[in-house]
Amino acid sequence: MRFHLPHNSILPILFLLFIFFCGTGTAESVSDISYLSISSVSLTPEVYQPGDRGTVELTIQNRGNISVQLESVTMAGSGLKVQTPPYTLVSPIGGGDTRTYFFDLIAPMEPGVYYPYISVNSIRSGFLKYPIPIRVDATKPLITLSKIPSSFIYGRQTTVQIQVANSRPDTIRNAQIVPLIHGKPATEAMEIIPNQYFIGTLPSRETKTVDFTFTPKIEADLIFVLHYQTADNKHQSEVTLPLRFSADKKQADMALSSISFSTINGVQQITGDITNVGLETAYSVTATIGEGANSVFPYKDYVLGTLNPDDFASFQLTFEPIETSYTPTLIITFKDKDGNQYIQSFPFEQGEPAHEGTFITSFSGSSGGGGMRTSGMHVSRGGGVRMTVGGGGGGRGPMQGPGSIATEAPSDSPPFLLIAIAILAIIGGAYYIHRKKKRNRKMSRKGWKDLKLMKEIESYDEDENTQDSDQSTASTSDEK
Repeated sequence: MRFHLPHNSILPILFLLFIFFCGTGTAESVSDISYLSISSVSLTPEVYQPGDRGTVELTIQNRGNISVQLESVTMAGSGLKVQTPPYTLVSPIGGGDTRTYFFDLIAPMEPGVYYPYISVNSIRSGFLKYPIPIRVDATKPLITLSKIPSSFIYGRQTTVQIQVANSRPDTIRNAQIVPLIHGKPATEAMEIIPNQYFIGTLPSRETKTVDFTFTPKIEADLIFVLHYQTADNKHQSEVTLPLRFSADKKQADMALSSISFSTINGVQQITGDITNVGLETAYSVTATIGEGANSVFPYKDYVLGTLNPDDFASFQLTFEPIETSYTPTLIITFKDKDGNQYIQSFPFEQGEPAHEGTFITSFSGSSGGGGMRTSGMHVSRGGGVRMTVGGGGGGRGPMQGPGSIATEAPSDSPPFLLIAIAILAIIGGAYYIHRKKKRNRKMSRKGWKDLKLMKEIESYDEDENTQDSDQSTASTSDEK
């Protein structure tokens, strides 16, 4: 038996089927790709250097209330090298859920801004593209020598100042400064403190200053290398400090003046002045005789103490020559404010001693001033030896500062000067005695004259009294 639908019931059934299929297609089209969006993008590093490796972190969110099945998630773009393959056959994203995807890439070598895009494809229909700006900047942090000495002295401690300025648009991390010589740590060639300095994180447009103290022992290029990171990418910048030894333009410098010799029973004495003609203070200044002679009592060496710039102090040394013909050498040692020791030698040829006598020492304060320099002593040949001979003394009077040391009167003063002084003293004494005797005689004569006058006055008074008495007696007799 066949079942036949009424002819008038076919049309309602077809209508219901049409509505069903149309409703289903509309629901699928509304719940597809239009519900998806890129909720966040994170770049590591924020700004790339040429050739940097980095990572793009991408989050996709389903803002609808039904699940969306994705076909693929891909990153592509010109100039960049994307290292991560496309994500395919990914799990559905439920309503209100998110999915995070990571893409590794290599930045190009040319600076600029690049726009790779993210492509999200749905299985049912539609796709989504989202551009991501990638900035490539070749700027490096600046490392500079902000403070260096005017010269470097072998074995003399010095300090240099290094400044690091982050001129990049992003933050650098794990920054540290390492000093190198010939590609090796500088500590292998000399003492340096610190041997490296860790800065850490340095934000954009900020600076950091670091002091390095070292004692140069070799001439070389001291290279300060700045190591830093952008994300996991390691980079470096550097600055070179040439270490070349030269004379310090400001350090203390000794000069001699007023040099004289004398001899007593084969023991020789040298006296003179030592002047600090440098621009820095000299500490622990000591004078002694070098090779070719033996220092003997009483002045084996002479300690002058501290000499400020332009100050001088006197010294004297006693010694015996080892050989009959030799060139005496005066050795002067002193220290700077950091405790570094310096030695200066002054070779010279002595002339004939002025006379033989005893050593005379006076203890008057030394005068300040640079002194007037005149010739008067032969200076033997020698490189870089400075010696000045002549009258010392400035116009500033006695000085009571650190450079004040007892001066010594030379023992070779001419005898005729002493004789002349003695003669003048005798003449002066005789003249004084003569004047005193003359004054006494004058006073004596005046005294005698005064005494005679007084006696005459007394005699006159007695005569007057006698006459008055006689007249009074005569008057009395007449009345009777």
